[in-house]
Amino acid sequence: MIEIDDTLLIEFLGGKLDATTSAEVERWYDASDENRRRLERLYLVFFTGERLSAAAAVDPNLSWQTLRRRIEARRRPAPTKRLRTVVRYAAVFAVGLLTAGSLLFPYRSADDRTCTVTTEERACSIRLSDGSNVRLMPHSQLRYASDFGSEGRTVHLTGEAFFDIRKMADAPFTVDAGKETRTVVRGTKFNMKAYDDCSDIETTLIEGVVDFHAGDRTVTLSPGQKISYNPANRKLMLREVNVDAELDAQLRSFQYVRLSKVAESIGTHYGCDIAFGREALGEILFTGPTALDTINHLLTNDYNGMAVNKVRYGAMCNADGGTIDDLVVYKFGEERYLAVVNAANREKDYAHMAANVLPGTQCQDISDTVAQLALQGPKAPAILKKLLPEDQIPKGYYTALPKVNLAGMECMISRTGYTGELGYEIYTANENAPKLWKVLREAGEEFGLIPCGLGARDTLRLEAAMPLYGHEMDETVTPLEAGLDFAVKLNKPEFIGKDALVAAGTPQRVRVGLAVTGRGIVREHQDLFLNGEKIGQTTSGTHCPFLGKALAMGLIDAKYAAVGTALEADVRGRRVAVEIVPLPFYKRG
Repeated sequence: MIEIDDTLLIEFLGGKLDATTSAEVERWYDASDENRRRLERLYLVFFTGERLSAAAAVDPNLSWQTLRRRIEARRRPAPTKRLRTVVRYAAVFAVGLLTAGSLLFPYRSADDRTCTVTTEERACSIRLSDGSNVRLMPHSQLRYASDFGSEGRTVHLTGEAFFDIRKMADAPFTVDAGKETRTVVRGTKFNMKAYDDCSDIETTLIEGVVDFHAGDRTVTLSPGQKISYNPANRKLMLREVNVDAELDAQLRSFQYVRLSKVAESIGTHYGCDIAFGREALGEILFTGPTALDTINHLLTNDYNGMAVNKVRYGAMCNADGGTIDDLVVYKFGEERYLAVVNAANREKDYAHMAANVLPGTQCQDISDTVAQLALQGPKAPAILKKLLPEDQIPKGYYTALPKVNLAGMECMISRTGYTGELGYEIYTANENAPKLWKVLREAGEEFGLIPCGLGARDTLRLEAAMPLYGHEMDETVTPLEAGLDFAVKLNKPEFIGKDALVAAGTPQRVRVGLAVTGRGIVREHQDLFLNGEKIGQTTSGTHCPFLGKALAMGLIDAKYAAVGTALEADVRGRRVAVEIVPLPFYKRG
């Protein structure tokens, strides 16, 4: 007799057997060989757990082979059931693997766990566990603890982010940007830019208090102040960035499109860009009967023959031919010239100029009395026409009008631009800046006028391949190496640095354009290699949003500068493929 639970068997048979107890089943089993075979088949069906009909199971005409096939068919799971089975076994396997991993690797507490968020083409918003908000800009990374402790909070930033931590508890909040620089804040809003491969680390405070740590120095920021720190030369610069509260807030909005195109990605069409430029430029006035001779002595271009109200670009060299700065010169009279320089170089520029003026020239730094707003883009003329008659708007490129009454303010307006787009620069007294800002915003509202900061300006100038001091040129790079030969007149009788430039002959290194063909973004100060040999270094680079690709400029050995040459850039120890391409990357059509 097969030992089975006959009660279950009888239940399974559904009353088909004439038995209610195990004794009766046993007697029925022993009654004949046929009954034994029938019960064994029933047992087989029952044991496998399959719900075949009792009648079919006990059918004497049903062969064992047919019975097994039916049982196997019933045991074979349907597709949905099979999928559930696979998922169930996969889950069991994963749990087992994690359990084994916990034995092999030390367990870390919640306070030690870190989360990493990396953005590609789009920004994203992050809510930290303490209620703080972070807006991480494209091509950036934020690493932070999943659970902040009450003793303090630390996040690690590579790239650019906007922090709003007004909701945090009263505990230190530290942004570690590497390279000896940290920003420690309490209950504040601020924007921070800190790339691993970027020389400058910047923080702009909007609201609250920030202690900016730079090496062994600590600077406390006030709202509307911007600080940058270069760990390589330990240079620290503090600047004002706001005219009023509205301007300060608006400057935080960076626009990632060309000014003359439709920005489909953000659903807006605009033709203008307004940038507050007080912190970007310095103004130095030259007057006197020998002012022209002094200008020609100091700068590489030839300023003879300039018409009044014309503007001319040039470079200023040291005795070795290195570039002290690049600048533009306005002529407002035979004895009156205005040089507009980079604000970061203002003090050293003025010191060099004052030390080398010719007798009969007065040199005066008037930067602290002047503010400048730049109105850029194809709709800029239409905006100005709402505020000025046409004869008060400069018509030609690199021209200026020194005395224009704009909404009751005396202004100087020029048409030069540093974005690759049509645009104007409006200079006025510092005290007029808030009013000028509001007047321009109101006049441009119907044209979709938007504000932007120097971050957007830098992207635009890179797309237009315009060199920037501190990147494509410095005192170790000549203007000829930087590709500024159009502004270097070696046929001039003399200028500071001419002898060194002539003696050097044809430049042995040149500025080139680079398109990134590999994965990644190439930024400044990254070595360039050809067949394993270092041949130069990048000077500027980023993802160019309008062109939709990563681009860079670099200084390389002139003999390898042919368009189409494939190179490699060393990006934090990883080689990224780049290719030399023509400059500029973008040209206004």
